[in-house]
Amino acid sequence: MSFLGLPFAQLAAVFGAFAAGLTILYILKLRRRRVHVPFAKLWQRVLKEKESTSLFRKLKRLLSLLLQLGFLFLLTGALGDPRLSKDVLSGRQIIMLLDTSASMKARDASEAPTRMLEALKKAREVVRGLGGADTMMIVRMDAQVTPLTPFTGDTSRLLMALDGVTASDTRADLARGLKFAADALHGRKNAQLILVGDGAYDRSVLTTVKLDKASGKKLAASELRRLMAKDRAEDEEAADRKAKAAAKAAKAAAAAAKKREEALKRGAEVVAKASSKSKGKSKGKSKGKPKGKPKVKAKAKAKAKAKAKTKVAAASGSGTGSGTGSGTGTGTSVAAGTGTGSGTGAKKKKGVKVVGKVRGADLDRIDLRGVAVRFISVGSSRDNVGIVAFNARRYPANKLSFETFLEIVNYKKKAVEVDLQLLTDGVINEVVRLSLQAGERVRYSCGPEERRQKKRWCEMAASGELLEARLLPPGSTGDDGKTVDAFPLDDRAYALLPRQRRQKALLVTNGNLFLEGALLLDQNVEVIKVPPDKYDPSMLAKVDAVIFDGFYPKGEVHKHSLLVNPPVDESGKKVMGPFDSLGALKEPIITEQSKQHAAMRWITLKDVNIATATVFKKGKDDTVLAASFRKPIMLAREGKYRRVVMGFDPRQSDLVLRVAFPLFIINSFHWFTGEGEGLITTYKTGETWRVALGQVVEKVPDVPHLSVKTPGGELIRAPLQNGRAVLYGREAGIYTLTVDDKTKLKLAANLADSDESRIRPRMALIVDGRKLAEPSGFGVALRREIWIYLVLAALGLTLLEWLTYNRRMTV
Repeated sequence: MSFLGLPFAQLAAVFGAFAAGLTILYILKLRRRRVHVPFAKLWQRVLKEKESTSLFRKLKRLLSLLLQLGFLFLLTGALGDPRLSKDVLSGRQIIMLLDTSASMKARDASEAPTRMLEALKKAREVVRGLGGADTMMIVRMDAQVTPLTPFTGDTSRLLMALDGVTASDTRADLARGLKFAADALHGRKNAQLILVGDGAYDRSVLTTVKLDKASGKKLAASELRRLMAKDRAEDEEAADRKAKAAAKAAKAAAAAAKKREEALKRGAEVVAKASSKSKGKSKGKSKGKPKGKPKVKAKAKAKAKAKAKTKVAAASGSGTGSGTGSGTGTGTSVAAGTGTGSGTGAKKKKGVKVVGKVRGADLDRIDLRGVAVRFISVGSSRDNVGIVAFNARRYPANKLSFETFLEIVNYKKKAVEVDLQLLTDGVINEVVRLSLQAGERVRYSCGPEERRQKKRWCEMAASGELLEARLLPPGSTGDDGKTVDAFPLDDRAYALLPRQRRQKALLVTNGNLFLEGALLLDQNVEVIKVPPDKYDPSMLAKVDAVIFDGFYPKGEVHKHSLLVNPPVDESGKKVMGPFDSLGALKEPIITEQSKQHAAMRWITLKDVNIATATVFKKGKDDTVLAASFRKPIMLAREGKYRRVVMGFDPRQSDLVLRVAFPLFIINSFHWFTGEGEGLITTYKTGETWRVALGQVVEKVPDVPHLSVKTPGGELIRAPLQNGRAVLYGREAGIYTLTVDDKTKLKLAANLADSDESRIRPRMALIVDGRKLAEPSGFGVALRREIWIYLVLAALGLTLLEWLTYNRRMTV
């Protein structure tokens, strides 16, 4: 027994003082009132009876005193807040892992409007049934794991923590939640984990958790097969549908690969004929040149041709896969996102193999042996049609038009019709009636085939910035509050388009019709042309980027810039500008070029004839755009001010006669102004975003944090680190980031998680071959706080004293 209130010595002193005073009050005799009667002999019999019962009356007064002393003893003991020792009354150490992911917003609960409210209701029942020695920690689990309380037996504190819990718009990271529980319960006696959720979790996590007999007996093989048969059948059915869709995409890709191969052969034949015709001429011209150079050129061509054939062969290999899944078949391998193909003849990538091993080893650390794991299931429906991907971009050549990418999945077991609405700044732009088969996954994009068929969503115009995609019941406008399924969160998705504004470019040149013509092809660019002798650094404040043609000023240029054939300095050895040179190269052959950089989109520099080029030294922030046998002649530099350098005069090459030249100029300018892709990233909830501010403002404000308005209207702070705002996305919708008094940046966030949109609940959760049971032993139990019972006993004595007094038993 231990006292958490007043210590024992003070309790004894308080009881002694009040008991002494109470006893003195009982010892004192009452002063009797004198009463005059007419004849004393009439009262003699009554007086004789009173004398015979005086002892009994003294005993009755003593009983009343004892009742009062007992009442005082109980109240004084309650002031000490006595507790039973844990050694006498052993309790459980419990973690309640409460699923607060997006799927808990589904409106299919049987006892509440949403799964989250039903989960909270069941969680409160468990908390109210805690034993006297039980302690519990409540932990919320979505994409993050957040403890809401420490281990405590205070039920009022636990219930108060549950009152503020709401579901977020993020996925459920079960692996992180189980690892936290395993660490927190490690070494504790009578450890127990109660998982409250819908059971729609990643199966790969469940199969790697280690349990023991504390969580129940292992199921027999036949029972285990029976319980898992339904899940396996549904997963296989979904995989078949996914494989069919992948096979269809593979067939189309195979046809495209065949066309590419035929085009490559035709191009090789043309090159062979051209080289055979010019063989005699090149013989006479190359007398004074090294004999090995034509061989090197032929070898480079052969190498490029072999490389192209290898790519085609890899593209026409066996196996199909798309998205994050994998399928098998005999067709062209199609890889999208993190998908991998498998099948006859397909090679496994080493990188994928290593990642898989690391992931498995990491998940194997979830060791819950010695912990009694229990599961409370909520939810009843699996029907859902959701948008799992959505983005949009403007066309580089026409900023008024845009294209969209949209992916929709029907998780229902039956075919369904829905209306897809596309809105621009809240105004309906397009409505398409969709017919989706059971389990069908469809993608709406704007590839060459869709444009050839003149699909409506490929040539839509928009003057606004905010795009919204909605799924609604057929014929609904969205104002009636009707939804197509039980999970309305993924029935809406958002994307942003770049703002429409004309860009300004400063062209410093002595005259170059090819450069001027390339810039005139972009109707969204306004060109200001000045000769080098008229150049003034103050002009840079009025433009978005500058192009120096055969000229570079002295000093620093604080603007995005394109350097075309930069001149050498007065020494005749060093090239002017921010790039260091390593000398000149005559008649270079472009053997390598970047395919990923925004400045090189849709560009091929194969067989470009160049008279002379400058070789540059590659820096740590540089990307090689083109090189001749690993000697860079075109570079791009990332930084506060982006820069691109072309180490040769395009007029002394045949590049200006190709489409690649204007594309390179336009791509470079768009990369400077942040419109290289015409795309604003749509963020995914449940992740930490690092938003670059360099493309929004010239100078990033020197402040510790920025103000952000969430889709729900809440104002939060985003730390500013290295010119990037760091923000965690918990809600889906539009975030408004206040950069400065004039600039506000909008961010679009969506759930975009096909696993979370698969809301099918699990009534029985099987982990490590064991079926998790519901928690038991949470009812009326002896509490460790004894003062409650002391107060109740004191009230009982008071009632007893009142009854005996009114019955004249203690008077």
